[in-house]
Amino acid sequence: RSWDADITGPYDHTFHGGWYLQWDAGTPAHLTIHRIQMIEGTTLINAMSLPPSLAAADITVWAESYTRRYDLMPAASLVEVRNTIDTYYFDDTTSTLYWSIITGYVDTDSTLSWIDREVNGIQTFSRGGLSVVDTTGQSQYRLHIDLDCETDAVTGAFCEEK
Repeated sequence: RSWDADITGPYDHTFHGGWYLQWDAGTPAHLTIHRIQMIEGTTLINAMSLPPSLAAADITVWAESYTRRYDLMPAASLVEVRNTIDTYYFDDTTSTLYWSIITGYVDTDSTLSWIDREVNGIQTFSRGGLSVVDTTGQSQYRLHIDLDCETDAVTGAFCEEK
């Protein structure tokens, strides 16, 4: 379902690869990613197509921890997104948006960094040689993507232009 998708699969796209996200009803005007379950220090690269009429000025990518906000900065390339934790890249020739997901945290001084797992109670459970990383809480870290587009008349959630 487009409304409440759970995505599971391999990650750590620091050097190559990534996930391409696509929705049946078109591009969501607002996307929130939260409850992230990743090994510390790994990066998940995502991409999605945007309506062709959107420009870089129509895109806002920001992180949130509790009520603290951090605006991610536009990058010059996908390579830059892979090597930083606070950037996104819009390829206007293909209308593709690229961003990274980390187990991040917006601190009280309004900086973005990796979450301190011990302080925030994110523990890894291990038994019999297998480990499961705990999920960040909904308020601990959320990544938002807002698109300034006309939305469809049916749901009001997806950009009208495909």
